[in-house]
Amino acid sequence: MFIKGETIAGAAAGMFGTLLGFPLDTIKTRMQTSHTSMAFTCRTVFRENGIGGFYQGVGSPLMALTILNSLNFTLYSLFTKGLHAVDGDHVYLERVYLSGALVGPAAALISTPFEYVKIQSQLNRNLSRNSAIAAMRIVKFYGLKQIYTGHVINSTRESVFLSTYFTAYESFKRIGREIFHNDKVSVPMAGGFAGAFGWFVSFPLDSVKSKIQGQTLTLDRRPKTVSAIKVLRNVVCEKGIRSLYNGVAPSIMRAFIVSSSRFTAYEVTLRYVRKWKDEEDGKYY
Repeated sequence: MFIKGETIAGAAAGMFGTLLGFPLDTIKTRMQTSHTSMAFTCRTVFRENGIGGFYQGVGSPLMALTILNSLNFTLYSLFTKGLHAVDGDHVYLERVYLSGALVGPAAALISTPFEYVKIQSQLNRNLSRNSAIAAMRIVKFYGLKQIYTGHVINSTRESVFLSTYFTAYESFKRIGREIFHNDKVSVPMAGGFAGAFGWFVSFPLDSVKSKIQGQTLTLDRRPKTVSAIKVLRNVVCEKGIRSLYNGVAPSIMRAFIVSSSRFTAYEVTLRYVRKWKDEEDGKYY
């Protein structure tokens, strides 16, 4: 029942956080691929599609992140338990870091196709806003392999992000408890800082991934496969290292808001699931 509780809590965290932070994700993706300012990007999205434009392609990540967070929190729980990362009140951060990194490859199997469809839906006006229809059209014209474009760089990004994410969360949560003595404050604060820190560290990898997955699709030809190393070299040579952080402002804002709410939803849901389990077990005594 413990793992089932982690799974349910992870699903609740994924759904709530995605709906809250998706508009900023749309802005981030546009800024990464078009190199425009945040204000200009907001005006462009609103002018083209109104408020609904900020949620264009939301179906894909809503489904993906609900599944993904269930998987991430469940596997993280298994790995930390297997590596004995938590011993009473003591947390071995290097083992927490390794646990998060090990979750990355499994997470990428789910996140790569959903990220690809999301980005194509955000950038390509010719694709349906319905994520399932967009995915089917891409697979029909280009094959299943197409939606796994950028899988290697995304796997790397997931491992870097999740290892930083969970390590930062465990660290900030314990610092917050010492300062505030209240999980109602320490959990959302720790979650927010963990999300912001994790995204800042992994953001250059996300920028490269977005450029690879954001290549324009046409019905008459398949986009050329471009390596992550080549994309990175071209971006740095043409625009400098700082360009790898285009879109970092809305991403950090989104990460803090989403991760704060996500960990809060996770901890609250897990607490209720465990309480319900204890009450169910108590009926047999």
